[in-house]
Amino acid sequence: MARRLLKLKYKQKENLVFVKYEEDRKNDITDTITLETTDPPRNELVSALQTMAKHLVDIIEAPGSWRDHIVITSVTVTWSNDVQGLVITGLRTLDNSNSPMVINTPHFTRVSYNEESNSDMNIFSYDCGLDLDNLCEYVFRYVDGDRKQLTLDFQEEKDRLILSAADKVLEPVGR
Repeated sequence: MARRLLKLKYKQKENLVFVKYEEDRKNDITDTITLETTDPPRNELVSALQTMAKHLVDIIEAPGSWRDHIVITSVTVTWSNDVQGLVITGLRTLDNSNSPMVINTPHFTRVSYNEESNSDMNIFSYDCGLDLDNLCEYVFRYVDGDRKQLTLDFQEEKDRLILSAADKVLEPVGR
């Protein structure tokens, strides 16, 4: 079954992950599935999302120094006639404002919609395509349950069980 990412949105402060994707089933049926959860993503997923900052900066033709000031919040992927498109959204901190600037890239595609066109206008780079493929892999691992492992504190429960057992009087066996 083929799956195609449509949207990934990550709100780090709220620890909210939103994923929307399509999944092909038998008989030419395609389901659109959404997942919205506060289960924290693995660091690899967050890093793969943040890797898209360099592509956002390149696409909007901003200075390279902006990369360190942009947090990627979402990617939107479109599919039309098997041509993959992409919009990257990020927030850039500003020196003289309490609120960040929201940046959306124009819609870029992996290949041209027009096969006869020789123009590279609105075609995202090969590296961007590789990074998008990598991001999609981590997103679907997340969808399949590969989430950040939370630290569980079993020591308190272990101490309680030991104290509870010490309070009990043991009866001899076999009498």
